[in-house]
Order: sequence, then structure tokens, then C-alpha cells
Amino acid sequence: MDLSSLPSLSRHSTEALHRQIYQILLEQILAGKCAPEEKLPGMNLLAETFHVSTITISQALDQLIHDGYCFRRPKKGTFVASSNRRTNSPEAGTILLFSSHHDSEINLVDTPFYTGLRRSAEQTPQTNLLIIAGKHAPDQLAVQLKERERILGVILIAVENLSFALKLARSYPTLPFVLLNYQFAGFEQLAPSNLRGVFNDEFCGGYMAASRLFADGAKNIGILQYQVDDENYHLRVRGARQAHADHGIPFRDSQLLSVNAKIQPEERGYNGMAELIARNPHLDAVFCVNDILASGAMRYLTLTRNIRNIRIIGFDNHIPELHIANHFPTVAIHSSAMSSAAIRMIRNPGEYPCRQLLIAPRIVYG
Repeated sequence: MDLSSLPSLSRHSTEALHRQIYQILLEQILAGKCAPEEKLPGMNLLAETFHVSTITISQALDQLIHDGYCFRRPKKGTFVASSNRRTNSPEAGTILLFSSHHDSEINLVDTPFYTGLRRSAEQTPQTNLLIIAGKHAPDQLAVQLKERERILGVILIAVENLSFALKLARSYPTLPFVLLNYQFAGFEQLAPSNLRGVFNDEFCGGYMAASRLFADGAKNIGILQYQVDDENYHLRVRGARQAHADHGIPFRDSQLLSVNAKIQPEERGYNGMAELIARNPHLDAVFCVNDILASGAMRYLTLTRNIRNIRIIGFDNHIPELHIANHFPTVAIHSSAMSSAAIRMIRNPGEYPCRQLLIAPRIVYG
């Protein structure tokens, strides 16, 4: 786009400045001066060109996205949409991505979901995404619902807790909500009819971890968990124990060790690994219910120069550098599959009649 050739704004017009900018940019797109998938100039550059604030530019770009002429890639900018997105038909609409994190677009928990959601939206015609995040996200949600003509639904990427999600969904009973997260006990009984969940299958993850270790030749598997009343951790442990039963391998109580969650993170897995080996001298593998424990367990084996080949497998907490830096496999949340399902739940609600969908994780290696 040649910014030097763009017409100037009329400061005496009754039409708002952001609407004028919208029309100018739209004319450039329709005239073919911006190719599909081409990135538009940044907001600061456009603000300098039109001599307006970035807020005014943002309003114009949001309208282009809403009308299907552009789409936004988180942290990359605004891009011209392909022709199948350029429509004002009733089917075109926006999905709001809601997060309580103020640094949502760079947050370790949120970013994998944003990547999956963006890719799924790009493959779903007439679907635009708009991020609302931070402590003022509830207020932003109210504003967007008031100003935009067609909001398809809201995907809750990171919320404070289940009660917050329930309250938010009940505040807008006609608006579809989908919650992306770990499993929540009693979700189906507590959630209103307009709230559905796409959750990581915690039991399946524990089952996969133990089964992977058995496939690698392990016979004596220990489990490190936390001394906390967390249903997700308990599901992971139950999954691992079920794998023992299905493989015909006994599991003794001494093979399960609960680590004090109040001690320093770097000491949890280290101390737990030392005690677990003392209890079970013939251990050949350990499943840790999260990667913090697994990284500490690996550090113990490294620093004590343990000569036995004890394999470690963790459970991903969206902190990839832990398993990569410490060279252990981990059961990872399948964020791309979860994101794709969430988009489809909003666009095609009849495709998933269930209230919650459990997505099997995957095993990745460090």
C-alpha cells in the first residue's frame, strides 16, 4: 500500500475520522492495491499518515475485521483477507477471545491457544477473532456486545476460576461461551446451557504416560504427585494406575509419593525423587504429575550421577523450556486440537451435542 497516495481526511466532515479511514483503506483493498494475506501498515505508521491517534486507527481496523475485509494475527498485525472472507452476509461474524491475563498475547498459558485459534479461524470462512484481555476484559466484553452487530460467541482462554466463568456466562444467557482449560469437577452439573467446555483429558494423560514407559521397557514405575486436593492431579494418577492394571503389572502404595507443594519449586522434584528411590531401590521409571516435579527429578539424577537408567516423563504446564532444557518427554496439552474444537463449537454448535469435550493430549520429547 502506497501511503503517500492516500487522500487526506476531511476535518470538517460530519463523518467520524475512523469511518473516513475505514472507507479509504477499504477502497484500497477493493481496488486490488492490497493483495490477499498482505499485511497492512502498522497502527503507528497509519496514525502518522492520517495525523490521528492510534485509537482512531484501531477503530477503523476493527471495523474492517468485523466486515470481513481483514483479519488479525496476534502479535503480527492486521492482514487483508482472501475473497471468501469479504462478505457482509449474516454468516460472517466475530468470535471474542477472552483472557484475564493482562499480558495475554505473550503469556505462556495463552499463546499456544491463540496460535491454534488463529489457524483454525483462518481455515473457517467468515470467522474473525478479536482479543479482549486483562482486568478490564469484562467491561470490554460488554462494550463489544453493544457495538458489534454479530458476535458469534466467546472463547474463554484464561479465567480466574470456574465460578468466574459460570458468572460470566449467566450474565449473557443468549451468548455461546466455550471454556478452554484443564478439567473441572462437576462442570456439566454446574454450567448454564450457554457454556460448554473443551478440556484436556487428565485421566488419559496419566494413562498415556505410564503406557509410554511400559512400551519403553519399564517394569517398576514410581509416581510423584503433590500433597494438594487437586482433582486434575488425582485423575492423572488414576490414569497411570489404570495403565498398570491393563498391562497386568501390580502397583504398590510405596511407588506413589506425595510431595509438599509448599517447599521451593526447585526442591520439590529433587527431594521427591530421592525419597522415592530410597523407598523403591529398583525403580526404572517415574511419572511426575507436572513438569516442575519432572525437572527436579531430572536434576537429582544428574547431580547424584545416578548410574541406573531411570526414565522420567512429565505432564506439560505450558512451560516448554522445562522439558526441553531437562531432556525428558512430557504429556502435552493438545492446544491446537482443543482450539479447533472450540471454534467449531461456536460456528457449528450442533456438531457437538455434549456439554464438555475431552481432548486426548500428546507426548512430546525434550
